[in-house]
Order: sequence, then structure tokens, then C-alpha cells
Amino acid sequence: MKHLLTALFLMLSVPVCHAVEWGYVFVPVSTANAQVVIHQAFAHGLRPEGQPSGRDGIDFWNFFSRPHTNPLFIMAYRDWHAVQQSSDTLPTGVLFEVALDDNFFEAEAVLDRFVAVTWSPVGSNLDVRAVVSNALGRWVNQGYPVSGITGFQGGHIVPTSINAAWTVDRGQLQGAPQNNQAYQAPTTQMRDDASRLFDPSLAYERLDPQVETVHSSWWRHALAVLQCQVFETRPLPLSQRAAYQDSCLHPTVMTAKQFNRETMRNLQPSITLLLD
Repeated sequence: MKHLLTALFLMLSVPVCHAVEWGYVFVPVSTANAQVVIHQAFAHGLRPEGQPSGRDGIDFWNFFSRPHTNPLFIMAYRDWHAVQQSSDTLPTGVLFEVALDDNFFEAEAVLDRFVAVTWSPVGSNLDVRAVVSNALGRWVNQGYPVSGITGFQGGHIVPTSINAAWTVDRGQLQGAPQNNQAYQAPTTQMRDDASRLFDPSLAYERLDPQVETVHSSWWRHALAVLQCQVFETRPLPLSQRAAYQDSCLHPTVMTAKQFNRETMRNLQPSITLLLD
């Protein structure tokens, strides 16, 4: 009996084992500064930029629709291919492999919940809801490229959850990954319950219906992508550099209503919501 109790105690004292789920976070930065970013992340982790308002629903919409001007969250993608799919240019920066712990919420659950809460009996956010619903549809078609989202309730990526990092130069991973010696497998799992993230009163509020997009015309979009690629691959005259930088770094802003109208006009939507 004594041995049985001892064995039972040991079983209860051992934490439940589970497979580590990986996510991939891309941080755009020049190749010259890549090592600095890697060292800082290995030592201090990664935190979303920007100042949250305290209203998760409003913050998430601001981030989701205008991530460049509202960098309030971090998305972890399924793999490197999913990161590349989300970018309109050849990305240059650092790719981090991170273990998804309870600082992350399951991306599908978050998006599902946000679609539900933006339904309004007074119709104040129908255009907003359509943007998010269409994005969720694209995620389904792409096999859910985003695995987890952090930034809610002070969430961030702790340094011990970062396993490795690659330098990325114009869309290409450079060499072998750099391993984080401080990495520890997390004892917690990514959270899939997003039901309490968004205040139900959000359905009655009018969200700012601005969306960051690339050019609506397919040929303008193709030209903008080509310009960004040329800008990253060879030096340009100073007279052209500012225009190309503006095309790469500052997407067009339009209303959600106009965004949806342009999207429906094309069988294959040429306007891409920037999800990273």
C-alpha cells in the first residue's frame, strides 16, 4: 500500500507532457541590424509595439485593419511558407521559431469570436464584419496560415519560448538557424478560449472603418510589388528611392465599405489585407 501511494504521488507530481506547437514570427529589419534584433530577442523576448487602449476589441480591429500604424499584437504563422504568403514583397529581417504557450490565443478562435461580436442589430459594423469574415475565409482556403496571436491582456513572447532564429535576406533564409541556449519547453499550451476577449458592447460601437491595402488595380499591385523588389535588390537613384519606399512601406488606406466593394468586383481579390 505504501509503495502504491508513493507511485501515485509521483504520478501526480509530474507535469502533463504535451507536444510543443511551433509558430513562426517574422520581424522586418535590415540585414545589418539582424544580429542585434536576434540577441535582444534571445535575452528579453518579443513584445508588441504600440500602446493598447484597454479595449481588446477596438485594439484588435485597429491592429487587424491597420497593422503598420497599430502594431499592437504579434501573429505567429504556421511555417515559413505562410509568412511568405502574407507578404507583398520579398521580406528581409529575422524569422523566429517560438513555442506557443498560454501567452498566445488560437488565431482561428480569435477571428471566429471577432466575427461573431461585430454582428450588430443596428448594422453599425457590417462592413467591418465583412472584411474580417472574408479574411477568415482566406485563412480557411490557405489552411490557416496564422496559428497564434499574442498581445491580448499583456501577452508577449518570453525569451525562454524562443527556440531559434534565421536571418532573412530578400525572402531567402540565410544559412543554419541560430539556437537560443536559454530556450525551455513551455509547461503550458496555447489558449483556444477566446470567448471572454471581446466586450459584447463592441457590437453597438462604430469601429473606425479604415483598412490598409495594396493597390486595388491588379496591374498597379503587380507594379508596386515589382518596385519593392527592385528597391531591395539594387540601389536606386535618390529621385526614385522615396517613391519606391513609400509604395513598400505605406499601403493605401480606404474605407472598409470601399475595400469590400473592390474585393467583390474581382473574382480573385487583388486587394490584400496586410495580416502581418
